[in-house]
Amino acid sequence: MGKFFKKPVGHDLQLEVFFNVIKKGESEGRAFLFHGPEGVGKKFSAVYAFASLVCESKLQYACGECRRCKLISKMTYPELRVLEPSGKGGQITVDQIRENLLLIGKYRPIEGNWRMVIIDEAHHLNLPAQNTLLKILEEPPESTIIVLITPTPWVLLPTIRSRTVDIHFRRLNFSDFVKVMQDNGIEVSQKDYEMCFGAPGLYIKMIEGTADEYEDAEKLINDLIEPGSKILNAYQLLVSKCSDQKTTLSFLKTTKWVILHKIRQAVEKDEEQLKIEDYIHLYDVCYQAMRRVESGASPSLIAASLSTWKWRKG
Repeated sequence: MGKFFKKPVGHDLQLEVFFNVIKKGESEGRAFLFHGPEGVGKKFSAVYAFASLVCESKLQYACGECRRCKLISKMTYPELRVLEPSGKGGQITVDQIRENLLLIGKYRPIEGNWRMVIIDEAHHLNLPAQNTLLKILEEPPESTIIVLITPTPWVLLPTIRSRTVDIHFRRLNFSDFVKVMQDNGIEVSQKDYEMCFGAPGLYIKMIEGTADEYEDAEKLINDLIEPGSKILNAYQLLVSKCSDQKTTLSFLKTTKWVILHKIRQAVEKDEEQLKIEDYIHLYDVCYQAMRRVESGASPSLIAASLSTWKWRKG
């Protein structure tokens, strides 16, 4: 059975909301905003939900055995498209939106009753792309389901958010986390759960060889955020991690990921507002640093700039 056909664990309510909206809308286009921590299964759930809608078995959920299910499992089904950041600046551009929504939206699905366009990492939609998407959402293409996926929905235009069905994904509880890992043949502990903030996708990435990067990212954040910031330590760590464009972008992306989880933890623990604001500001600094690296800025200059961000903030 393909990886997308085992019902996502811990997201029953989210799937129920999705299917109820589709049933009420009949053949009308629908747009959804799947948001929540990275690595908890938002994209997995979107693909699974789509497979269940078009499955040839006509069962409640995807069978995983019919031709359509097998094509979706390989991500080769013609009516399923995934847009991701690409090109200079790592953005989702207006051309991507036009090609995958405006053009194909003029035609009914080749097979089945539904088409799905997933906009993964929707927070990377640039402004022209967001404006074009907004016009599409005002009159959505017939039989087309649009799913925006992001851990940071607040960066999208308020008018886009108001035209989508908001579905919030939360991190898994410990028992659900253990079940997901066991389904993947992995035994885990409470410490493993806490290390990845209850996000299976994050844990799998960590054990695939990037655990050191997550530990370094957390150390960097602590050096930069905590009182008496250790600027020299932070700079030395950044220099070691930012040797070229590829490694710099990888480390900055990981750092952003860890910051997002720290923000959520801080909110849950009701920590002081100033610390939360520092996390948010540092996230933005990392995002801008990635943009600069993608535009050709020297990784060593980025390291120096990041390590002194708090001084410049003040």
